[in-house]
Amino acid sequence: MARNNRAPPPVAVLRGHLSPVNTVCFVPSRPITPNDDVASLSSVAPRSLLSGSADGMLKVWDLTTRREASSAVQAHSKAGILHTTTQGPIIVSQGRDGLVKWWDVVDGGGMRESRTLAIGSYTFTKAHVVDSNLLLVPTEHAETVALFDVRTSGTHPAMIFEGSPIKSGMCMSLTSMPVSDQTVACVGFEGGVVALYDFRLAAPPLLSHAVSTSTVLCMDAVCTSSTLLCGTSGDDLVALRVHPDTTAATADSFYRSKQPGISAIANRSVDDRIFATAGWDHRYLPTYLLALDTKCQVGPTLR
Repeated sequence: MARNNRAPPPVAVLRGHLSPVNTVCFVPSRPITPNDDVASLSSVAPRSLLSGSADGMLKVWDLTTRREASSAVQAHSKAGILHTTTQGPIIVSQGRDGLVKWWDVVDGGGMRESRTLAIGSYTFTKAHVVDSNLLLVPTEHAETVALFDVRTSGTHPAMIFEGSPIKSGMCMSLTSMPVSDQTVACVGFEGGVVALYDFRLAAPPLLSHAVSTSTVLCMDAVCTSSTLLCGTSGDDLVALRVHPDTTAATADSFYRSKQPGISAIANRSVDDRIFATAGWDHRYLPTYLLALDTKCQVGPTLR
């Protein structure tokens, strides 16, 4: 009997955006304590989802009532919102207007902008939250990445990572990953190279490794094995395993999609057993990650 691989119907449909939704992000289920007198995001929407649309609107959805909890109508310009995430108690949005903004949810369903950072990047490269204090962002120079510390009030980055010596085109994707006793910045480039930088030093990359002949569009870390899962503009998924001393790495193409273009990838970090990809073919593919210690093995769940 043939296995039914069809996706189940949605649990809920959230309506309210007037333009295409570019980005969504679940709010972590852990308690979120705000700064000053700002109401806790968890108290406004205990199970929450962030969304940003092409007209610059930012929304917080309560997944218990399945209704809008808060919104900022003009969070960014009509260029639209590229990315939404959280950093500690704060909502972070990145717009195609070259700005990154931090938001507090306030009583009455409103949102208050607490900080704005002009990064000068108008590409599709998404900022990455390293921890509750550090944010890795693309810059106006397509080959350069900047690290900002939100504990400082200035507009100057704490660190600059140069990608021009690699000669692999513009920066396309950002993430971070713990390796041995340190956390490294991971940058994917247009030419198919992934570079690792030391957060403690504004120095050349610890290593750079060609993972594909196609552009590295997205990455996510499998922290238990110091491995990066990389999605490309081609049809291959690549696992980049970084050696403990960060001086070398090995790359294996472990899965080929039916259609080229993997634009997003997310690993379930709780157990590193399932990851999901989103492709240019408008398909979302959750996949079992059966082994990463020797060689990647995968098995699709739903298409």
